[in-house]
Amino acid sequence: MKAMTYEILLRRIYNCDRGGVPGADASVFRKMEHAYNRYKKEADGNLNSDFYYDLNIETIRVANFILAAITKFAIEYDDKIIYENQKELALVKASLLVPTYDIVCKAVNTFSNILREMNITL
Repeated sequence: MKAMTYEILLRRIYNCDRGGVPGADASVFRKMEHAYNRYKKEADGNLNSDFYYDLNIETIRVANFILAAITKFAIEYDDKIIYENQKELALVKASLLVPTYDIVCKAVNTFSNILREMNITL
């Protein structure tokens, strides 16, 4: 479910079809989810494992796609974003600078809710 929310979110911002821009594809988010699940199952909290490395790579990748989308959104809708949403987006951007799986999932939900509030659809 989160993967589709992520895809729809990026497609809304870039006004494109699936895969129309790099990252606007649920499989990108699913790859991060799979890395997270493998880490949880196999690594036993070992931060030196290959599973942890894979998780970080995929998490940073997704976070960068979200950061780029937020930046594009902020530029295009600058005059329409209410102050509270601007503050929320700033917090999301700051949290994505050191992303974790949970931070990325929260960022997708927060950003998606803001778009919904503003009636921005595909």
